[in-house]
Amino acid sequence: MGRDAHNTIDLGARGIPPGESPDQAALFGVALGDTVATLREMGWDVWLFRQVPEIADYDSRDVARRLAHGRMSAAEASALTFANPERLASRVARAEAAIMPLVTSGAVTLIDPWPDLCPERCGALQAGEGLYFDNNHLTNAGALRLRDLFRPFLDGGAGNGTGASE
Repeated sequence: MGRDAHNTIDLGARGIPPGESPDQAALFGVALGDTVATLREMGWDVWLFRQVPEIADYDSRDVARRLAHGRMSAAEASALTFANPERLASRVARAEAAIMPLVTSGAVTLIDPWPDLCPERCGALQAGEGLYFDNNHLTNAGALRLRDLFRPFLDGGAGNGTGASE
């Protein structure tokens, strides 16, 4: 599903070699929960940045080349710049199954780029500006759109790691 569906990471856990566990999402959830618990025990507030929405079939260089050489219509190019909402939800469901309970319980604070990148619909191009250069990496313009999301964290909203949580 998407241009980089072949890119995977196999996790291992204590006593289980990578690739031998049938449920990678469960391993991720356990490892993330353990990591968050350890950091909080050390007095740190934990902030997680939610993965930017993936525009599964978009690659600006490929789209530009195909348009320039007449191998793609403007309508076909436009269609590639938007994420299919159902496909996007399916793509993130397993990872977010481990993250969202930590957010809901208050164990972590989520830095969520989705409202800024998907005001109505997730698209690589918005208001004439390219926000993505491939399916899941932002351009400088896309990154600048998110800069204010980090202000609470950078302004001292995170624990200082000295054992005392703020």
